[in-house]
Amino acid sequence: MGDSDPLKAIEDALGTFAADEIIVVTRPDDQAGWLEEGTGETAQARFRLPVTRVTIAEDGSFAQG
Repeated sequence: MGDSDPLKAIEDALGTFAADEIIVVTRPDDQAGWLEEGTGETAQARFRLPVTRVTIAEDGSFAQG
C-alpha cells in the first residue's frame, strides 16, 4: 500500500479498486506494534469486507497458529 497507517492504506486501496476481501499481514500478537493490534477487526467493521490475517514470523516465514 503506501500509508503508514494500515487502515488509511486500506481505505486508499479500496478507493482505487474494488476488493472481495482484505488481507492483513502482521507479526505475532506478542510482537505486534500498536498499529497492528486490532487492525483486522477494525478493518472488517469499517469496510464491511471479510478480513484474513496472515501472521509472519520475525524471520519472514509464516508463523504457526
